[in-house]
Amino acid sequence: MSEVFARPAFGGKARPDDYYRKVDAIIATLRPTASQRTIAAHLNKCGFTTPHFLPWDRQRLANYLRGSHI
Repeated sequence: MSEVFARPAFGGKARPDDYYRKVDAIIATLRPTASQRTIAAHLNKCGFTTPHFLPWDRQRLANYLRGSHI
């Protein structure tokens, strides 16, 4: 059964904090040596989707990084 989350308030987070910690850790580990395309592919391979439940791609990763503290 897939998880169902309520729509966040304006500016709120779409996923639990644990999701962001895991995704941020993967990105921080790979970022020094891997391209955004490679990182996106790795996140997809690990079963992670974007905070809005879409598959990762280079542009979605760039948008995520632009809005994050990594």
